[in-house]
Amino acid sequence: MVKHRFKRSQPLDMFSPEHYRTAAEEAYCNLGEAELSDNNEELFERASSLHVHAPLVNVGIERQPFSELDLRSLALVALNYSIHSVGLGDIADGGVRRETMIEALTASINDQFRVHPKNLEQPSLVETERYANDLIKQLLQPATSFVYHAASKSFKEIKTEVLIEVDDHYGNFYIRPSIQSTNLFLSSLNISLTDDQIMLQALLEHQIKRGMV
Repeated sequence: MVKHRFKRSQPLDMFSPEHYRTAAEEAYCNLGEAELSDNNEELFERASSLHVHAPLVNVGIERQPFSELDLRSLALVALNYSIHSVGLGDIADGGVRRETMIEALTASINDQFRVHPKNLEQPSLVETERYANDLIKQLLQPATSFVYHAASKSFKEIKTEVLIEVDDHYGNFYIRPSIQSTNLFLSSLNISLTDDQIMLQALLEHQIKRGMV
């Protein structure tokens, strides 16, 4: 039996739900304003991180039989391919052509169909390439979320995207990973990727560690 500073006619049973509610109230009262502020900021950062995952978690276009595949793995194939396409030198030189990424995704889609437990009928090459291109379009689409910020008692707008498409000033378009998805992919918990040059450095370090360059 545990007694609390809150006035009660009976001591609380430590196994009762009321005990845990009271303990939570007491712990909250003992927190200083600075601690609460730090906790609020940490919660906001964690909530924001969950929203960064959303475009990868929710990926997929409803179209049979493709909807039966592991679409999240296909999205990660696209992200992985774009990350490893960033070359040495200036960030402006990095990227992968859309048709090249379509080929890579088409190969991964065909691999999944060949071993799928439901023995799905494999679509034609034209259908598969069209679906791969539609997946890329979805991953290029920016997503907007609103995350509650307790410290300011307001919602903050969070914009996330998995891939971005840029041109090289010669009319050629390339697909690259976004800063948010690179952070996610590399699990850069102690690296703040805030611009393209920092992202490039992190990607090159990743490639060097893997013996790719």
